[in-house]
Amino acid sequence: MSKLPLILLWIVWAAVAVGGGLFFHALGLPVSWLLGPMVACMLLRAILPAPAGLDRGGTRLGQWIIGTMMGASFSFASIRAGVPYIPILLGLVVFTSILCLLNGWLLHRLAGVDANTGFLGSLPGAAVSSVALAENLKADPFMVVIVMHTVRWLLVLFLGPAIAIAVATWVQRSARVAGANKRCAAYPSGTAQDIDLPTP
Repeated sequence: MSKLPLILLWIVWAAVAVGGGLFFHALGLPVSWLLGPMVACMLLRAILPAPAGLDRGGTRLGQWIIGTMMGASFSFASIRAGVPYIPILLGLVVFTSILCLLNGWLLHRLAGVDANTGFLGSLPGAAVSSVALAENLKADPFMVVIVMHTVRWLLVLFLGPAIAIAVATWVQRSARVAGANKRCAAYPSGTAQDIDLPTP
């Protein structure tokens, strides 16, 4: 199967990549058209060599498409609207970068992960951009996207709603208790039934 003509090899790889994207999209997974082709082509690579030039031309083409899409999403109106928030945004960028660097350093020291891979895998979101950066920084794209970003997405999807509900319930209960305490202070002779104390 490795003796396939070059044009047929390209067709097979393209078909498998599209099929992986369609499969992940049907499952409703996040960033399905990034993760689907990546996983499908990783499996294909075990039995079929990559087409010649895919590692060089394909990477540049993918970065060009990503850069074009990101640039096309901006407008002068959106830039003007964001001008007042530039100091806050810059501060958040610096703060987030420091946290990512710290997390990447901890992963490098404690888990033995490459420093660049640990940093890119710690970035909040930006899986597509992280893949492009991983190529330039000699990091491991598989480790960055498939392992670190995907695990974080799954944790957020499963733990996020539960944590949000628990926090909202605690805030509401604390507000009811505070209101009941104020009524107790205003009416010292009242009973629990008179002031409707919240039940645990």
